[in-house]
Amino acid sequence: MRMSDLASSVLLSASGVTRLVDQLADRRLIERRADPTDARATIAALTRDGKSVLRKTSGIYAEGVKKHFAGHLLEAEILAIAESLERFVAGVDQPPPPRDRRRKP
Repeated sequence: MRMSDLASSVLLSASGVTRLVDQLADRRLIERRADPTDARATIAALTRDGKSVLRKTSGIYAEGVKKHFAGHLLEAEILAIAESLERFVAGVDQPPPPRDRRRKP
């Protein structure tokens, strides 16, 4: 993933992402690569060790979400949230619809 895209997706500043990437690279969990399509850009890619850590920790993360959030909801509520989030994600890069300026009674 390009560093600029990474910064946008994790809501960190460019310098914050650089520090985070430095730490992960020091632990050999990611590596920096030149972007083959843009000489100005750098890509951060998971290493084999990074993929292994991700596989191990993703289950722990999912269990934490289930225990602290989803475990308190009914299945219908989870489905409603999932549907809302899918619509939200689908519209992230789309312009907002025109607002209805009429006052509602």
